[in-house]
Amino acid sequence: MLLPNVRAIVTGAAGGLGSTFCRRLLENGASVLAVDVNSARLEQLKEGLKSSKFHVQTADISKEDSVRSIFEAAEKSMAGSNVLVNNAGILRDKALVKRDKSSGKGMHGMSKEEWDAVISINLTAPFLCAREFASRMIGSGQEGVIVNISSSARNGYVFQSNYSAAKAGLAADTVVWAKELAKHNIRVGAIAPGVVHTQILDSVPKNLLDELIAKVPLGRLGQEDEVWQGLKFILECNYFTGRVVEIDGGITL
Repeated sequence: MLLPNVRAIVTGAAGGLGSTFCRRLLENGASVLAVDVNSARLEQLKEGLKSSKFHVQTADISKEDSVRSIFEAAEKSMAGSNVLVNNAGILRDKALVKRDKSSGKGMHGMSKEEWDAVISINLTAPFLCAREFASRMIGSGQEGVIVNISSSARNGYVFQSNYSAAKAGLAADTVVWAKELAKHNIRVGAIAPGVVHTQILDSVPKNLLDELIAKVPLGRLGQEDEVWQGLKFILECNYFTGRVVEIDGGITL
């Protein structure tokens, strides 16, 4: 797919990776509908980008009616979409169980609410968005691309039962959807970033960050633009589908 022909919906667009995706897509001539639950940050992004091809939509993508409204907005603002980037994600890290300091007995760590919150945004929401996207693409005669942002955590990280399960599920769905949607001229790919330098890491103590970097064979954090290069490849390579591009500095080797 040629990037100037892209009409992309990007979820989680107000965050570090999402805003980078939006910026780079616009620079390459694409039209973008940026979606996020944070309306204030979306407006800041819109003000900073100042492009007639950039549109915003505040939505809770875990709700079916909100997802429908996103695609209706895309129809009005850019004559529909042919690319969906499932980028939105949240963290609620906690151990599965823990030991009570006073009694020494085991007790619950991660709550069901923490489990449900992450599964809802990181796995259910991409399903809802992909389903809506694909149902609108079928019969249009156009090519379409879905890109799911998974994570190296799909291999299993401690304190991330919810996040690891969601990202592994999203990687699996990438394969399922690629098989199901190929006959409809829709390709599906995924990216599994490792530890990427975003604003979230600014609050991490230096000693912990150094320990994390020490586990990366390339010896440094990833950059947002390096993940963008993976997205660009998936969009432009018309023979790519059903695979996960790992951009993690070798941390999962």
